[in-house]
Amino acid sequence: MTIKGHAGYGAYGKDIVCSAVSVLTQFVGEIIEKEKMGSYKIMENTIQLDFDPDNVISLKLQSYLLEAFKNIETDYKKNMKVEVSS
Repeated sequence: MTIKGHAGYGAYGKDIVCSAVSVLTQFVGEIIEKEKMGSYKIMENTIQLDFDPDNVISLKLQSYLLEAFKNIETDYKKNMKVEVSS
């Protein structure tokens, strides 16, 4: 899962959409890394999460994170776009 860009909802450091996405992503990233269910890496404007495809909990976390992103997208359509590719 790759999260990239900025929401552009508010000024840098005060953007609630960007903040929500960042907090959720890093929270899940820490869980999968500490529990050895995957890894994550923070780069400039991008966070990459790699979930263990053989771990049921890892896949549930991925699903829940995607659901949370879709909920944010519903409320902030101009500032967030969720794309799912296979």
